[in-house]
Amino acid sequence: MKIKYTFDINDEPHTSVSTGKRQATITYTGPRFLYVEVCSELEKALVVVHSTDSEPDLDTALERLSAIDSRSIIEIDGSQQPLVASIISGFYSLEIPDYEEELPNGTVYTHAHCDTPDISEIFNIHSMKFDIEKKDFVEYLYHVIPTTKDDMVVAVEMILEKVEAALADPLKGFTDEEVVALNTYKDQLNAYITDIETHDHWKIDFPFCSTPY
Repeated sequence: MKIKYTFDINDEPHTSVSTGKRQATITYTGPRFLYVEVCSELEKALVVVHSTDSEPDLDTALERLSAIDSRSIIEIDGSQQPLVASIISGFYSLEIPDYEEELPNGTVYTHAHCDTPDISEIFNIHSMKFDIEKKDFVEYLYHVIPTTKDDMVVAVEMILEKVEAALADPLKGFTDEEVVALNTYKDQLNAYITDIETHDHWKIDFPFCSTPY
């Protein structure tokens, strides 16, 4: 079967805020009825043990249920829950709009998706708990960047210290061109720290230096 479903996603990639500004469209392409082994202890949907496009067939699914007290079988109707069915089964195609933003420093940040994006580009599916009674995920957790702005500042300051120490070391034997390149790199690193004070750090290109130090 094919069921197309449009749903709200995060306003910007890598953030957890959703106010309805952006939508994605998923097309469920799997069987209508999915029989999923779930675990109440883990609050997880574990695996599809049986599926059918015709009549419901819970009995066959129950024959494949693991002999663990916390496990049970639920039926997901893909015609009624195409997003849940898509995430659990992996039978889907997905359309996510590219994101573009002009930053205060005049540059343009673009987040482009491939022609066949994966749902994990939107949701952190491995961390999402499953509500067995509602047959739905407790919360749709967006995929966010774990590295904070403060983490980046600390990392850049460490690089600056290494570059400055290298420049001060006479044993390095840098050429005049290499000294210029490393000082330019220091300026770029300091500019990066300044930029991420007012910008999301993942939207700013991180400076790199081709001169070993």
